[in-house]
Amino acid sequence: MPRKPRIEFPGAVYHVFARGNRKQLIFYNKSDYVKYLHLVYDYKERYMFHVYAYALMPNHIHLLIETNEIPLSVIMQGLQQSYTQYFNLKHNQVGHVFQGRYKASLCDKDSYLLELVRYIHLNPIRAGLAVELFEYPWTGHKEYEMRPQKAIIDAGYMLEYFGPSLSEARKYYAQFIKDGLKDNNNRTVPTFDYTEGTIPTARGEYTTQLKTKTRNRGSISLDLDMMITIICDRFRVMPQEIRSAMKSPDTVLIRRLLCYFARTMCCMLVKDIAANLKIGETTVSKSIIWVTSNMRKNAKVKKMVENINAILSENV
Repeated sequence: MPRKPRIEFPGAVYHVFARGNRKQLIFYNKSDYVKYLHLVYDYKERYMFHVYAYALMPNHIHLLIETNEIPLSVIMQGLQQSYTQYFNLKHNQVGHVFQGRYKASLCDKDSYLLELVRYIHLNPIRAGLAVELFEYPWTGHKEYEMRPQKAIIDAGYMLEYFGPSLSEARKYYAQFIKDGLKDNNNRTVPTFDYTEGTIPTARGEYTTQLKTKTRNRGSISLDLDMMITIICDRFRVMPQEIRSAMKSPDTVLIRRLLCYFARTMCCMLVKDIAANLKIGETTVSKSIIWVTSNMRKNAKVKKMVENINAILSENV
């Protein structure tokens, strides 16, 4: 029977699972884990996807990925083939490292994401590989509590659910993860019932926040030309400067913010944003990532994002 084609589109979020061939080990030592993470980082830089969680287990891996313009199949093919070549060369082996095609479940981004982040990061504890999460170094959990120099996890989007300040968000995120250990219902991977059309939501005090974000997401009905006019007028920048090669700090910042709002609030494709602003698609993707990661740690960016949110809401 032929395999069903994967559902792939920009902005899709997938829980990716890949097991070692015949359930054998895919990581023999520390350098193997480090190599796989380096590959994830390199492919993320190349293809501009987001990673919200990961767990590297001795014989399988979990990744929570949001794609951009590059489909998941391209990302995973490159990632798995690169690691297979490394693994076989280093350990003097031949043949498959991973068992068949990876599995990928399409996830509802807003109502479902937190549960998956928690499930993935708690895998080592449930497998008996550690008692505390900090004892197991091969998950993305640590990147939520302290951002490393070369971050794989895009923590900013997830931490928005937990509090207005970074310190408060990290505190409640840590509590949310710990609560998962007490929750007997969270010991198996959450599932999404496509046939019935139901959307599972995070439980308890987090549900209201998730529903609020879901309602707000993609709610701006302005087109990009109107958005450019409004924002340029507010910050006293000429629209032609935004579409030019000018690289003054203020122009670059506003261009980045336009990319961010066009993608996250208007749900425009990266290629359409790039064509309108006369910049490369990679520049658009990097701008979105830059704004997302700087909204909390950069006071100027945070204030501008708040101002633009208010301005756009008034003009809908």
